[in-house]
Amino acid sequence: MIRVLIINSSLERSGLTNVIYNLVKYIDYTQFELHILTLSEEPEFSRLKEFSKFPIHFHELNLIGVKRYIGLSKSVQPIIEKVAPDLIHTFAFRGVLAAASLSKKYKVVSTIQADLEKNYKADYGFWAGKIMAQLELYWLKKMSIRTVCSSSLIDLYKHIGELKYIPNGVCTEDYFFATKSEKVRYKKELKLERFRKVFISTGILNDRKNPICVINAFKKISDGTMALLIVGDGELMDACKAAIGGDVNIFLLGKKADVRPYLAASEVFISASWSEGLPNASLEAGFMGLTLVLSDILPHREIASEASAGVILFEPGNAEELAKILSKKEHESAQLDKKFEAKNMSNSFQELYVKMVSFN
Repeated sequence: MIRVLIINSSLERSGLTNVIYNLVKYIDYTQFELHILTLSEEPEFSRLKEFSKFPIHFHELNLIGVKRYIGLSKSVQPIIEKVAPDLIHTFAFRGVLAAASLSKKYKVVSTIQADLEKNYKADYGFWAGKIMAQLELYWLKKMSIRTVCSSSLIDLYKHIGELKYIPNGVCTEDYFFATKSEKVRYKKELKLERFRKVFISTGILNDRKNPICVINAFKKISDGTMALLIVGDGELMDACKAAIGGDVNIFLLGKKADVRPYLAASEVFISASWSEGLPNASLEAGFMGLTLVLSDILPHREIASEASAGVILFEPGNAEELAKILSKKEHESAQLDKKFEAKNMSNSFQELYVKMVSFN
C-alpha cells in the first residue's frame, strides 16, 4: 500500500479543487492509502462532503492570519510525521511552501496549474504577485517531480528542471452531454425558457478573467431573445453591475454550489481570460456539449487543437470580434479529446506515484 498525502489550502469549490476531486475519484484505494491535509478552515462553498464519500483520511490545520504563511512548514511537520507518507503531492503556493523544507526527507510531486506570475499579479498585485511566483519557482526546483497541466507550461518552466505533462481531466459522469430535451427542461427550471439562446461565463470576477469584455460583447448583440449568465463572484462584481447597466438579459448570479444546471441550460460558454493553466471550467462546459468561445491564449489553443469541433478562438480583449462570434445563428457543440477525461488524468498520476516510490 502506497501512502499519499495531498496538501492544499482547502477544499473550496474551485477549478483546482475540481482537479483534486477528479484525481481522487478514480484512485485505486486497494493500492493507495490517501490522506488530504488542508491548511485553512473549510469555507461555505466547500466540497468536503463530496470528498468524504471516498476512503480518505482528512487532516485540517485551520491556520489564520500570518500563520497561514509564516512558520507553515513547522505547523504541518507534526501531521506529516504522523502520517509518514511515501510521497507528498502539492498543487499551489501554500502547499508548495508547506512541503519545501521537507523535500529532502520526503518525495514530493508538485503540480503547476498556471502561469504563476500572471495569476499572482492579478490576484495579489504586481510586486506581491511577482515575489510569490519567484519564491514558488525556487521551491519547485527542490521537488522530486514537477508536473504541468498544459503543454504551454512546459516551455514556460523548462528552466526549473524536468517537467511531466499530465493534462487536467473532467469527470464525464458528472459533466454529461445535455440533450435538447434536457436543455429545455433546465431552461424551464431556471426560468430561461423565453430565450432562444443562452450564453454563460463562469469563474472569479477579476481582471485576469476579464468578465467586462464578455459583458461588453454581449451588449452589442443583445436583442431580447438571448441571455448571458455570469456565474461567479470577486473584486469586479460592482464593475460588472455597472457594465451591465439596464440590460435585463444579463444575469449576474454570484457564486453557485453547483454550476451544472446553468451549463445544461446554456448553448455557448465564453472565457475571455488573459491567462489560464488548463481551465477546468472550459473543459467541463465542452464535455456538456456547449460551444466553447475562448480567448486566443496558449492553453485555450491546446483545447482547440485537441477538439474535433465546437471551439472558437478570438483575440484576447477584443469585444468586437467576440460579439461577431456570438451573433452567429448556429454554434456547433464542442467535441473534446478523451485525453481531457478525469480517469486518464488520475491513472497518469497513479502511474507516477508508483514510479516515484519504486525508484530509490
